[in-house]
Amino acid sequence: MQLGLGTVQFGLDYGVSNTEGKVSEEQILHLLQYAANNGIDVLDTAIAYGDSEQRLGQVLQSTNHSTSNFKVVTKIPPVTSASPDFVEQIRASLDRLQQDHLHAVMLHDANALMPIHNLTSPPSSARLAIYHQLLELKQQGLCNKIGVSLYNPEQLHYLLDHFKIDIIQVPLNVFDQRFLDNNLLSAAHRAGIEIHTRSAFLQGLLLMTNESAPNSSRPNYFAPYNTILDTYFSQLKAHNITPLEAAIGFLQQQEYIDVTIVGCCNHTQLEEIVKASGKSDVTKTKLDLSQFKQHDEGLIIPSNWTLN
Repeated sequence: MQLGLGTVQFGLDYGVSNTEGKVSEEQILHLLQYAANNGIDVLDTAIAYGDSEQRLGQVLQSTNHSTSNFKVVTKIPPVTSASPDFVEQIRASLDRLQQDHLHAVMLHDANALMPIHNLTSPPSSARLAIYHQLLELKQQGLCNKIGVSLYNPEQLHYLLDHFKIDIIQVPLNVFDQRFLDNNLLSAAHRAGIEIHTRSAFLQGLLLMTNESAPNSSRPNYFAPYNTILDTYFSQLKAHNITPLEAAIGFLQQQEYIDVTIVGCCNHTQLEEIVKASGKSDVTKTKLDLSQFKQHDEGLIIPSNWTLN
């Protein structure tokens, strides 16, 4: 498993534990330099991430890194049959990113390819038309791979049955282990799909320990989950494992992950993540992290959170 750098914080104030807001241009430069020097070559962005693409492109262009140093992945916002042509959208992304081509383009929401009601139905003509627009991106040489960002295992089941895709991105972390069920990632790997994961830290919640973020400083939304969170952090402390080591170590123990996307607000955080990634063997021998799987979607799916 390799690390990839997420860039949502370049364009948005994102993350339940983020107290710094959008990343400064100076920090973007430091992050890219550190990534390049430490074997991190995947940059994950999206049209929907505010001005992330534009700011990323400006810094890339201002450095001495050639465009081949990084594999840039972007995502097309949720689409309908009336959406603008994908080629038009991605050419605009390439202009903002100041790139000649992309490693991959993904639909930001896999539902664009799926039936609205009955998952046993074959893709409709409208869904197939969206898929063919993705194929056109490869045919025109705008990207090497096409794929989708997924939110639940049912989406992956359907896509494996009905579409040929090259890359997926799924949420996966110590609490959210849904995509490990039923050998789903194994099936995707056998189909030749490049597998990226996101939400390694559950928007930072898995790093908010009792010491660094007492219960009173967590958003009130998480009060019903304090027992779960306190037990988890206490177990890590008892085994002398930091939350960061646990979060990264859990993902490194999974067999079929190609890239784990991590978001950072500064290069110090990225340095800490890289350092933690070197301790996965220690983490594995100390504690079985699979036991912390949670089923409550009010906890493991950030889009269900009500933080205001």
